[in-house]
Parts: sequence; C-alpha cells; structure tokens
Amino acid sequence: MIGWMQGKLLSVTDQEAMLNVAGVGYCLQIGPNQARELSGLIGESVERFVYTLVREDALKLFGFDGPEKRELFAKLLSVSGVGPKAALSIMDLFEPDQLVSCVALEDERAFQQVPGIGKKTAQRLLIDLKDKLKNQVATQPHSKKATGSPERVLLLEARSALVNLGFIEKEADKVIHKHLDSQIGLDELIRLCLLELKKN
Repeated sequence: MIGWMQGKLLSVTDQEAMLNVAGVGYCLQIGPNQARELSGLIGESVERFVYTLVREDALKLFGFDGPEKRELFAKLLSVSGVGPKAALSIMDLFEPDQLVSCVALEDERAFQQVPGIGKKTAQRLLIDLKDKLKNQVATQPHSKKATGSPERVLLLEARSALVNLGFIEKEADKVIHKHLDSQIGLDELIRLCLLELKKN
C-alpha cells in the first residue's frame, strides 16, 4: 500500500494530479481547492500523503497535503453512506481542525455545504465521527455556546460562496475573518471580501 510519495508534478486538473516518481507517472485523486494550490507548482517537486483504495475493479490513489487529512479521509470512508467522492470533497473543504470543530459543535449545516451531502448524511456523519474522533473532540477548546453562532454560519456560507467563485479556501478564510461581523449580512460580507480578493 502506498502511503506517501514525492516527485515532479507533471500536470493538474480539478480532480487529478500526476507525479513523476522515479520515472513512473502516478495519478492522485484530489479536490478543486488542492488543485488550485498545486496549479502553480507544475514542474516542481512536491510530496503528498496517499490513501490507497483497492477494489475488485479499480485501484485509486488519493493525495493529501498532510497525514492528518489522510487519516480523516479513512475515517470518513468508514461512515455508512459516505463514498470516496464525498469524503474527498469534505477533506478538500475543511482543514482537520475545522472538521473536528464541526463535529464537536454538532454543526450539521457545515457538512451540508459539501456537494452531495444532504441532511440525513450530515446527521450520520456527526453521530459516527463523534465516536471516531472522540479524543480530538474532547480537546476542543470552544464550546457550542461560544461558537455555534451567527458568525460561524456567516463564515461557512461566505466561504462556500467564495470557493464556488474560484478562490482558494485559505485565501477566502483570511479575508472573511478580516470582515466577519454578525451585524452585517451575507451579501455585504461577500461583497467586501470580493473587493479585497480582486485587489490581490
């Protein structure tokens, strides 16, 4: 089983990155956010942590930029009703600490931001992951009362909108936090963020 690889980045699409490792081209399944981050690194050496999925009719490699994401991806696959495509979308949208925070806060709406995740699947994710991630959830410093707030709802909805417009999640989060205020509406928050992002 392949768990990690390093090689020259040959090409990137919204769903796949090809690495030249010792003369062999390996195709890694990735998400759109990761693809945007890698698009400027074609021709350079990159490393990726890999989850190898073996099935009777296929062998697929999923690439991640850290070991925590690979481990969380494996846990997501063990949730009933969550396949590789949905699990990859979740890991592409959330950083590991954000995912654990959503579980700790029982933030059902956060998971419903992911394409293909409906209300029932989001509820199942919260139930299953709370047990699978109980150690991480127990160490979360924020309570539901403190952060399950209008500001968090604004953040998630604004992030989703900006990512759908083609911006990298990390860039979006940076400007969202700069302008985030529960007193302003979603449209105004997105407008302010777009003004700043377009300057960069």
